Amino acid sequence: MTTILTLTGLFVRREQNINDAHNINTLRAYTSSIVNMLNEEFPSIDQENITMRLDALELKCLVSDLSSNIIFNNTSFSTSDIGHDLYQDQTYSLTHEDWIKVSFPISNDTEIVGIVIFEVPTKVLTTNQDGFFLIMIVVEVGLMLITLGYLLINYQKTYLKPLHQLNLALLDVSNGIYRTIETEEPFSISSFTYYNIMLEKLENTLHTQADYAKSRKQLIANISHEIRTPLSYVKLSAELLSKESDMSDENKKYVDTILNKITEINNIIEDLFRYSKQDLDQLVIELKETYAKDMFDRIFENITFTTKEKNIIIECHNQIENILINADENRLVQVVSNMVDNAKKHIPQEGYIHLKTEIDENHLVLIIEDSGEGIEPQDLPYIFEPFYQGSQDQKTKKKGAGLGLAICDYIIGKHDGEIFVYSEKGKGTKFVIKFPEMI
Repeated sequence: MTTILTLTGLFVRREQNINDAHNINTLRAYTSSIVNMLNEEFPSIDQENITMRLDALELKCLVSDLSSNIIFNNTSFSTSDIGHDLYQDQTYSLTHEDWIKVSFPISNDTEIVGIVIFEVPTKVLTTNQDGFFLIMIVVEVGLMLITLGYLLINYQKTYLKPLHQLNLALLDVSNGIYRTIETEEPFSISSFTYYNIMLEKLENTLHTQADYAKSRKQLIANISHEIRTPLSYVKLSAELLSKESDMSDENKKYVDTILNKITEINNIIEDLFRYSKQDLDQLVIELKETYAKDMFDRIFENITFTTKEKNIIIECHNQIENILINADENRLVQVVSNMVDNAKKHIPQEGYIHLKTEIDENHLVLIIEDSGEGIEPQDLPYIFEPFYQGSQDQKTKKKGAGLGLAICDYIIGKHDGEIFVYSEKGKGTKFVIKFPEMI
């Protein structure tokens, strides 16, 4: 506020100086010594003397008689039309400097004998008190900056730093890191207390949920393990029953249906068992150094190349060099079998499944491509999520628990590999499994 008042005073003072400069009495007083000299000497003027006196006062002038004859001139005015110069505007600018034009008559004791026109720079007529105001402004701005600096430092210490600590702590929570906030400053915002209370309750809740989830997964693993034994007896009994020679065709059809459903149930139980073991970090992955071509030859040999229900052609191409890689062959058998079975489910009646290995940029790559119904765009980001089955019809949903791809993703992850999926609805699906770079 003080600075504004000082600036206002400066502007008012400058305006007053301008008004004073245009005051005729001020102009008459400033030029009076030259006018008096001209009154005494006219028309015989000492050119050197008047030039020296004009320079001392920083003035310029034009002197003429009443017939417009120029006697002396060091101004910017025209010498051809003195009347025009005499009656033109009083103020003007010349070489980026403000000037005032003023004229006075030259007279002897009895009459007017000539005229003098002065060029007066505005600066010589103004009383310059800008320095005082500028010093005041500098002092006031300095005090204002010091005050602002103090307020900013205090604001940062009191609010910004604690809020920054709180933001970092919340970011840690989003990343699964839980730590209480302890400030070094004497000041602490109340949110810290609430945050620490929230953190304690959150940790207790998470521990309870983790214990519950672990117990649930262990229960699923135990149930899956226990069901497999009686289910194997039921399957064995149904297989023996199907070999009875005197069984009617209708009964044989029923027995075959039982065997198919037992196989589906057994696959679901196996998926549940593997997933629960995987979630408990008990699904063992043993990486061993093995020759890639020989391993995939053996894996592809386990693929069933024909299906009874559908006309599906399965082709395998394993043309890579016999390079050494670290892999768990048994688990990769599960991955390939799972993906092939999954592809079979999504091919309506006829189509193809192509399996291929290749070397791409020093990576071993396994490609599994089918001509099935494809995956809806909204389902693509979630197909590796456990129990997610997407936008499928009810018949397809009943054929699995939605764990196959989740287990495949887990196994490939343990190989330090990645799975990429490319699919378009109605145009099939392509899975690309990329193993770690070979040295």
